[in-house]
Amino acid sequence: MKILIIPVIKEPYKNQIEFSVDIRLVKILKIFFSKSIIQYAVEKKKYEYDLLVLVGGNNIIQFSKLLKDKIRHSLDNFFFKDAIKKKKKILGICHGSQFIGKKLGLKIIKKRKVGFEDIYTEKKKMSLKLFHDYSIINKKVKKNIIIYAKTKDNTIEAFSHKKKKIFGVNWHPERNRKINHIDKKFFQLLGR
Repeated sequence: MKILIIPVIKEPYKNQIEFSVDIRLVKILKIFFSKSIIQYAVEKKKYEYDLLVLVGGNNIIQFSKLLKDKIRHSLDNFFFKDAIKKKKKILGICHGSQFIGKKLGLKIIKKRKVGFEDIYTEKKKMSLKLFHDYSIINKKVKKNIIIYAKTKDNTIEAFSHKKKKIFGVNWHPERNRKINHIDKKFFQLLGR
């Protein structure tokens, strides 16, 4: 499997742009897709890939006008459209899930969640550490969306598209000590 990752874009100094990917994410991808080739998109050009991964980090463009966030939005948008057109699999993590959620018609609000919180799934309750400034909400869930996990206050923490292989988790699987059942499910579905 060929995996294309859209990295976090940082601006440590004015007009100095850096691209970053958490090595723990690469390790998880290698666990589930051991024979994968991983590439990093730092410019808008054609890549051959089976799975697009939009990682965490950066701010959603509706809440930020910073250069790093504008560049990230431009890359996310370019590759999301490309993946949809080519019918490729897409996984959004934190910022990536918020970006995808917005594209699929879910509402993004400024609602910070940092620390352990109970996440409710169909099967069970689990406690996960969340690290996001924006939350996904929807009072009326779209017909094409499946919700896998929510918090007690009904923010959406994991979802997928009913017909396309598009998945979003609003936490960081790479930061958890153990891989939880939802992450396993999504990675297994992405492997098919």
